[in-house]
Amino acid sequence: MNFSQEDVNIVADMKMVQDMVRKFHKVIDSEIEILGDSTRFLMGGFSQGGFMSSCIWKSYPRTLGGLILYSSPVAKNILAGPEQEYSPVLWTHGLDDILVLYRHGEYCNYTLDNKKRKFVHIKRDGLGHGVDQVVQIETKAFLEEILLKPRL
Repeated sequence: MNFSQEDVNIVADMKMVQDMVRKFHKVIDSEIEILGDSTRFLMGGFSQGGFMSSCIWKSYPRTLGGLILYSSPVAKNILAGPEQEYSPVLWTHGLDDILVLYRHGEYCNYTLDNKKRKFVHIKRDGLGHGVDQVVQIETKAFLEEILLKPRL
C-alpha cells in the first residue's frame, strides 16, 4: 500500500494507517468467514472513520458489498483494485462542512465513480459536518437496494 503525504496528513501517521488497514483486513476475513460471502460485507464511516474505511475497502483483496462514507475525504493514492470494481459506493458530504471541506472530499468522485459500480453522491447545501434526515433516507434506500439485490 502506498499513501501520499497529503493522505497521511489527514490522519497524521502513515505507519498507523498501514497498521490499521492490515488489522482490519484480518477482522474482515473473520467476518466473511462467518457470512460465507464477501459481497455481503459492507463498510463505512464518518469523517476520519470514513477515510480509514476507504483505505481498507480500496486495498481489500476480495470484492466487498459496498462502501458508505459521510463527510469523509478519500485516500487519493490508493486506487480501488479490480476486486472493488463493481462494489457500490454511497458518499455524502455537506457543502457547508468546515471540518472536512467539501473540496477535500470532492476527489472522491474521481476515484470512486468508475461508471461500472453503483455510485451515489449526495452533496447537501446547508449541511455541515454531519448527517441529516435526507441523508438517512438516502442511506436507507441505498442499503435496501444493494442488500436486496439477488446474488449470483
